[in-house]
Amino acid sequence: MIDTVLFDIGTVLVEFQWQQYLHRMVADPKEQQMIDDVMFQSGLWDEVDRGVWTEQEVLDAFFARVPQYREDIQRIYDNIGTSLIKNAYVDNWIDEMKARGLRVLFLSNYARYIIDKVPESFTFLEKMDGGVFSCDVHLLKPDPAIYQTCLEQYQLTAERCLFIDDRKDNCEAAQKFGIHTVHFQTFEQAHADAQRLLEQA
Repeated sequence: MIDTVLFDIGTVLVEFQWQQYLHRMVADPKEQQMIDDVMFQSGLWDEVDRGVWTEQEVLDAFFARVPQYREDIQRIYDNIGTSLIKNAYVDNWIDEMKARGLRVLFLSNYARYIIDKVPESFTFLEKMDGGVFSCDVHLLKPDPAIYQTCLEQYQLTAERCLFIDDRKDNCEAAQKFGIHTVHFQTFEQAHADAQRLLEQA
């Protein structure tokens, strides 16, 4: 019997519209591409989510790659919260899960800097029963250690958990613990898949 739902946040509950945001912040296509490559495609953003580096260390790593765009990178980083939008279905989905008597937690790669930047996009956290952010435990999905940390911290039985995430590799890592998973692609698909699993379990 499934008694706990674990939600990823990025894409599943909150849209991180970084491409549209980057286009708003930088007009030149060549600069857009170079900043995108450094900030969002190089793996450096993982260190923001891991929460081990200081903000200045992260910024310095960006600056070192494209020093000519230092001012724009600083401006993009300072205003990154404007790229986050809470999905309209979030509160109702959480309420629906809780109405079933399920415990609702989050398990997400996210930076404390981002969470604190736009608290209005994370109001749904008040409805949840807790969870694990990568920045707080300095671990990233799909590292098995972050799943183990979540299971131990909340005394969860893996086989009684349902994990919803938009990345297939994160779902596969959870499955190795015996956790049921839904690979989120659209809300309609994920909602239906979750309903089916909950009714079967």
